[in-house]
Amino acid sequence: MLAYSSNNHQPVDSAFSGQTVVFTGKLSSLGHREAGALVERLGGFFAREVTMRTTMLVVGAESSKSGTTHSNKNTKAYSGTEKSSKLRKAEQVNIKSPSQVQILSEAEFCRLGGLISSESLRQRYHSLRSIRELYPLVSESRIRYLETWGLIRPVVRTNADTYYGFGDVSLIKQINDELREETSFRSTVRRQLAAREGQLLLNFALV
Repeated sequence: MLAYSSNNHQPVDSAFSGQTVVFTGKLSSLGHREAGALVERLGGFFAREVTMRTTMLVVGAESSKSGTTHSNKNTKAYSGTEKSSKLRKAEQVNIKSPSQVQILSEAEFCRLGGLISSESLRQRYHSLRSIRELYPLVSESRIRYLETWGLIRPVVRTNADTYYGFGDVSLIKQINDELREETSFRSTVRRQLAAREGQLLLNFALV
C-alpha cells in the first residue's frame, strides 16, 4: 500500500521526466519495483545499475540511517559510514561528468513523486516498531489477532513498517496494562469485543 499525499496530481512535466533513476539500499516507503513504476508513470526511466546514463540516484532511508544527509542548491546528497557500490559509482560518474547524477534522499524522492515519506508518517502516526518498544507484552502475533477481530486497523503499511492511529495505540496500551496485571490475552480481547458490540448496539438504538 502506497502512502500518497493529498496533493498527489501527476504533473505534465514532472521532476522525473526524461531522468534515468536508480535506487540503492532498502526503501522505507515502497519497494524498488513500485518506486520504478512510479518513476516511469511520471515520465522517467527506471534502471537497476548506475551507468553513464544515470541522472538520479535515490538512497533508501533504511540504508542511510547510520549516515547523514546534506544539501546544496541542486541535490540532496548522502554521506554514510558505509557507501553502497551504486553510490560509489554515482560519485565516480560525477567526477568524470560533474553534477550529472543527482543524489537524492528517499524523503526527497517521496516529495517529488507525491508520496508521504516514512519520516512524515512517523510524525503523524505510531509505527509498529515504536509500539512494540513501548508495549512489549503485545507481540506482533497479538497485534495481528487484534486486526483480525477488527479491534484495530492500520492507517498504512509501507515497505518497512506499519502505522497506527492514536485510538489503536490507546487500545494496545490498555491491553498491555491488563496483561501486566496477569489478565489473560483472550479475556482482554473478549472484553474489548463485548464493549465494542455494546457500543454498536447503543449507536443503532439512537438511529
